[in-house]
Amino acid sequence: MMRRIFGREWEGSRRHDRAIALAAMAAVALRWLQGPQIVDDAYITFRYARNLAGGLGFVYNVGERVLGTTTPLYTLLLALGSILPVSHAHLSLAINAVSDGLTCILLAGLIWRLSGSRRGAVLGAVAFALCSQSVAGAVTGMETSLFTMLLVAAFYLYVSGHSVPSAAVFGLAVLTRPEAVAAAGLAFLGIFAAKRWAAWREAAAFTLVVLPWFAFAFAYFGSPVTNSVWAKGQSYQPMPAFSALVNFCARFSNLFVDQIAGRMGNLPGLSALIAWPARSVLLYEHYTPWFPVLGAAQAVLWGVGVWAALRRHAAAWPVFAFPLAYAAAYSVTNPLMFEWYFVPPVPFSIAGIVVGLVAAGRWVQRRVGSLRRAEAGAFAAALGAVLAVQLLGYNLVPDAGGGWLSLRRPIWLERENLYRDVAQRLDPVVTPATLIAAPEIGAVGYYCDATILDTVGLVSPQAIPFNPVDPALTDSNYAVPEPLVYAFMPEYIVALEIFIRKTLLPSEKFRSMYTLLMRVETRAWGTDGLLVFRRAVP
Repeated sequence: MMRRIFGREWEGSRRHDRAIALAAMAAVALRWLQGPQIVDDAYITFRYARNLAGGLGFVYNVGERVLGTTTPLYTLLLALGSILPVSHAHLSLAINAVSDGLTCILLAGLIWRLSGSRRGAVLGAVAFALCSQSVAGAVTGMETSLFTMLLVAAFYLYVSGHSVPSAAVFGLAVLTRPEAVAAAGLAFLGIFAAKRWAAWREAAAFTLVVLPWFAFAFAYFGSPVTNSVWAKGQSYQPMPAFSALVNFCARFSNLFVDQIAGRMGNLPGLSALIAWPARSVLLYEHYTPWFPVLGAAQAVLWGVGVWAALRRHAAAWPVFAFPLAYAAAYSVTNPLMFEWYFVPPVPFSIAGIVVGLVAAGRWVQRRVGSLRRAEAGAFAAALGAVLAVQLLGYNLVPDAGGGWLSLRRPIWLERENLYRDVAQRLDPVVTPATLIAAPEIGAVGYYCDATILDTVGLVSPQAIPFNPVDPALTDSNYAVPEPLVYAFMPEYIVALEIFIRKTLLPSEKFRSMYTLLMRVETRAWGTDGLLVFRRAVP
């Protein structure tokens, strides 16, 4: 079976074929078993897909042609899937679970091309199938799994010599997430270095994929650049220096032990030294003093893997340059980081580490002699270690903390659930023309059929000039600007108390114009409740 995918050179034994297929099926089952755990941002794409499927256009608010989603291809897939009798939440989970299953197979093929090791291919497929970071990204409703699969597919085709199909798949990746431009650019540098101006076929394949969307976006929205780029750049408060970089270092140091690292204990005498740079910024919430040691070990193996892979396939450098460029770009721009931002480099990190293990094993074998049994035993030990360590990140016995094989560190959805409940209570008393202002619009907009004024500006460009809010008037991102409310006079305002604590709540003018309709108890994000206001004056 795998020979059809990997080419005639594969000639793998049936047990390797079965192992890779089993890893792919396990990946699908493990993600489906978690159930959808939809984060607020995903609901924005869901509403675009619902309106598109309903014939209302590629819009968030009916009649407002604003591009507020960064993933047109994923939106289109959700819209096409709307003909099925399933919710967008379960449809997104199905797309992501299948995508991750395909990633296991494609990653196995990529490792095979880079190392020539069938056992390494199996190990990589298993490692990705069980990776808790990938599982967490798949269940959120975001496009991360589809994007990751397209990147791995494009790079696999690239190293396999199928550069024209690779360019077309890179085009699909760009239509899924804009970060794919970096991956495509690196691959095109490699193609151009090999083919020079004969690379016009690859350029044509890429252009034919992306051009229809760009032409449509210019004609329909006025620009192919999502409005959220401008809104986030204008509205979000600056993050502490180096916070994105330290988060990347921490997460990829704990790549294989992400869920259990906090229970591994401290290194005597080094805890304070290690903790100082980590705690000097708003760092990785699951920090452990072990991460420099784990990170150093993984970095060495990854470096050895890159060296070995490039000796075998010199043109494969873009495969390993991409995760570095990806992390560097986020580290330099230093935005507010979300869980799903860390997933796309994961398979390429796994590939480097596995190829490094293969190279180290071959180095030992050349010096000791032919040790086929020892090699098989080392592979079995590595596979067993991956299975044992990664499975510890899941609830192996159902308990109050979660069901069987659920993530030990579940995705926090308190805000989304509260917004959903409030929106469902408002929905019967509003019309599509009712204007509701909210700083977090995902669940509110999906579960309430009203016109949404996004006070951050992701889908409401008219809100951008009112941002950013004076830092003295905000305790966090998403603070609601007081002048924005008076300019548009929404009938309802739905916001966590922390987002209006220093802007609206102290204002006598606001209190004279709006009355508190509903208060829901919550301490999410340090807030004092979820508040719903209704306009009291015409």
